[in-house]
Amino acid sequence: MSFHIACFLLLIYSFKSVSQQTETHLLLKYTQNDGLSSYNIHHTLQDPKGFMWIATQDGLNLFDGKAFSRYTENAEKTRKLYGTDIRWLITDTSRHWVWVLNPEIVLNAVDYETGKVVKTIRGLRADNDDWAVSMTLYRDQLWLGCTNGIKIYDIVRQAWINGPSSPFKKNGDDDLYAVRTIFTDRSGRIWAFFNHYGIAVIDGKTKNIIKVITNAQLTGETGPLIFKTVIELKPGELLLGTSSGLIALSYNNSLKLVIRRRFAGPLMTLAREQTTAMTKAAGHIYLAGNSGLYKTDEGLSTCIKIKESNSNGEESWLNEINHLCTDSDGNLWIGCKRGLAYLSTTSSAFRGFNNTGYAHAGLTHTYNLYPLPFGKILVGQEKSLLLYDSTTDRFSKIDQKRSFNFAFTDFNKRVIVSGDDGLYVFTAGKLIPVNAYYPELKPVSGNYINSAIRIGDSLEVIGSDNDRGFFCWNFKRRTLRIVNNNSSPIRLRSNIVKKIFQDSSGRLWVLSDFGIDVIEKDFSKVSYLNIKNPVSGNPLRLYFDICEVNGRFWLANYSLGIVEIDAAGKVFQVLNSANGLCNDGVYKIFRVDRDNLMVTSNNGLSVYNLSTSSFTNYYEEDGLHSSAFDENCGIESGGKIYAGGLNGFTIIDPKMLIIDRHPPKLYFTDIRIDSKLASTVSRNLNISELLVPDDALQTTISFTGLHYNNSKRVQYRYKIEELNDDWIDLGTRNFINIIGINPGRYHLSVESSNENGIWTTAPIRLSMIFVPKWYQTLWFEVLMILSLCSVLYSIYRYRIEQVKIQHRIRRDIANDLHDDLGSSLNSIKIFTHLAIEKKQNQSYLNEIETLITGMTAGLRDMLWVLEDSQDNIDVLMERIKNFVLPLAHANGIKFEIYVDPGIKNQHLSKIEKRNLLLIAKEAINNCFKYSKCSNISVVIKPDHHNRLSFAITDDGIGFQVSSKPTGYGLGNMQHRAEQIGFQFLLASAPGKGTCITIARA
Repeated sequence: MSFHIACFLLLIYSFKSVSQQTETHLLLKYTQNDGLSSYNIHHTLQDPKGFMWIATQDGLNLFDGKAFSRYTENAEKTRKLYGTDIRWLITDTSRHWVWVLNPEIVLNAVDYETGKVVKTIRGLRADNDDWAVSMTLYRDQLWLGCTNGIKIYDIVRQAWINGPSSPFKKNGDDDLYAVRTIFTDRSGRIWAFFNHYGIAVIDGKTKNIIKVITNAQLTGETGPLIFKTVIELKPGELLLGTSSGLIALSYNNSLKLVIRRRFAGPLMTLAREQTTAMTKAAGHIYLAGNSGLYKTDEGLSTCIKIKESNSNGEESWLNEINHLCTDSDGNLWIGCKRGLAYLSTTSSAFRGFNNTGYAHAGLTHTYNLYPLPFGKILVGQEKSLLLYDSTTDRFSKIDQKRSFNFAFTDFNKRVIVSGDDGLYVFTAGKLIPVNAYYPELKPVSGNYINSAIRIGDSLEVIGSDNDRGFFCWNFKRRTLRIVNNNSSPIRLRSNIVKKIFQDSSGRLWVLSDFGIDVIEKDFSKVSYLNIKNPVSGNPLRLYFDICEVNGRFWLANYSLGIVEIDAAGKVFQVLNSANGLCNDGVYKIFRVDRDNLMVTSNNGLSVYNLSTSSFTNYYEEDGLHSSAFDENCGIESGGKIYAGGLNGFTIIDPKMLIIDRHPPKLYFTDIRIDSKLASTVSRNLNISELLVPDDALQTTISFTGLHYNNSKRVQYRYKIEELNDDWIDLGTRNFINIIGINPGRYHLSVESSNENGIWTTAPIRLSMIFVPKWYQTLWFEVLMILSLCSVLYSIYRYRIEQVKIQHRIRRDIANDLHDDLGSSLNSIKIFTHLAIEKKQNQSYLNEIETLITGMTAGLRDMLWVLEDSQDNIDVLMERIKNFVLPLAHANGIKFEIYVDPGIKNQHLSKIEKRNLLLIAKEAINNCFKYSKCSNISVVIKPDHHNRLSFAITDDGIGFQVSSKPTGYGLGNMQHRAEQIGFQFLLASAPGKGTCITIARA
């Protein structure tokens, strides 16, 4: 007997030792729908700045976690490549380039700091079947593995140089001769892997072949061998991935080889199948084969299969891997035949099951989850009951007629399931009506239950969602008691029970739509908690769940969020979306450890840290089945949380919830400047200063926080130090537009945070110089100030001149008054004295009258000159006419006056008006006194230079101008003309009359 037991235990141990271990990881997938240029990925690479470069069969892609930028034959100049099929990528850190290999033996170099294609180099093909398929960098030389051997490009000399000839004799198809893998080890040796032939080890300096390893040496067989991939485990040790599986090579400085093809444990099976890609990450080796993705240790002693935490039904992605790449955070980038995938090497806390990944299961709306022994889960859904078996990763259908919302295990370890038409016992994969086992439950067998609490060794308290209150089922006595709003001594306020909960002191908490009833452990008394909204004062309703932490109770309230109370119902705090909760519509709440609560809602899952009073939120993109949970679907079992809702359910391992403390790596990326004439876009990851031209209408500055774990939830904020005192939140928007900013120097600071609110330790900064327009420059402002001063000075000078002119006019008038009126008054005095003394005094009186008349006319002229409203030519002519006509009529002389209509309203200054009047009167008086004329004419019109011209003409006796007569007031008239800037012209001859013309100079 003992022998058989020992054999049985040994068999179990052997089975466990060779059974396949698995790990579940979150897999983010990117396809052409996300902007990828092609679904078929050949190669991936991360540059030193952290950006990902993806080589596809239809171009090169640059990825920042949020968007893809394409490099193709048809792209704009800075992103234009020769050829579209990209096979290999290598980083050249000394030049800040990414070398891009096209199979037509064409090299493109892309500057990974500016994003520009800086070089294109075409090699010579031996024939149309000569293709480049792999590449390695040795110092300043690119070694290309081609279908016809090896080609070398010297970057410094910018020339192709001769490579070593193949050590193998060529047989048959060219493709079988291809160097599909080429690799540089840490000692500077080039390992060229010739398909179907073997390996040539080449000295990188001398280009001499120093070792040849045949396929027969590697496998001990003569059959074909195709080399797929190679990695260096450590100095002197390589791991080869081939069409026949794994081969480990160890060698010393003299290249003495140790070849290993046998591996321990589960890795042995994998080692015999084709290996398509390998990479090292976080102390492990990841290998891709036909059956999926695996992880082993560097000693090659373990083998763990990698499974997706979500959409596991699409494992074909992991079965069709072309290339694996490890990024700087130790996570995997997977190039598949279906697209690009990102896999976090940290095991996911979430295992999501939804209809996308398990279409065969028919997952819809999950109402209830109930874990069973041996890795099985009962999945209650809308119109179905499913059984999930984790050992086979398959679902089986138990019922497809009813909806199921709750399950619990009774004292006989039977599973009782609540359907929409009653209670059933689930046994042997079938549903049996509950009254077949427990007749005492027949009165409530048609109820829809939602909670059950076991008290002691015989009592089960069951909550009903059918307006029946709750049931006390005594298993030993086979009795049933109903407690509701009519029962005694325990009477509920509402018969709609949402949750039954037992606290640490044994009391029962009954949560309903209308409040909370607390029942003592001996069922002797019930207390009604009236919890009110601390803001509005209104009673709180719609409680869905409760948990206890250190004597405090945390309630899930659908409309308000999470409410913390004590045993008496005193509210201590309310936590909602304003505090960071993912949504105020919360359903289930669990205490997952000493410091954390987990809360489900109708939009996401929240974990609340009691020590830091902070929330961490998770959504579908983090690995959940979806972001929507159900109000009654959530249970804790075996240290895991099982929660479901719309489109499926999720198994949560709280121990795997690790807060990512690494903030995004932040860069300024594209800068776009729009003007009226054109738009320019530039990229420089090292930019520190930006010059914005004066014709810019809008400047758009983009930035990227590299955080591939959850790039969609990277947050940004910025401030311009000269304009903002506080940070301005942008949410997930990664650019700002600057419009209408004044010229000058400004300093822009930008920060980013990951999904956990961990911000960058120091912001990135950009000094921005906005060039002023010509009218905003300092020299223009100085010129304007000088111009303004000049204008003001000119106005001042003009005003001074006007004052001087007015002063001169007044002085002239005073002189006239002194000369004319003073002389006339003196004459009047003399004639008056003579008239008094002489008896014959009539002649003296006549002289007095004449003098008074002249004085009156002179005074009127002076007043007319000072009148502002009569400063034009037309009024001047009227004044002259009124003066001349009486005298002309008395002397029998014909008088004519003509004024050009176009200048009648031309303005005259006061001094012009005065002097022109006095010149006219002087000239016309001379005509009357001396010319003996019959006709006098006055003509005012523009001359041939369009200047004002004033002509007084008579037909009298004239005189000889050359004799320069001293009389006639000619000198006085000339002086007055010069005073007002006019020319004085005199024309006369004996017997031909006289013409006096004055015109503006």
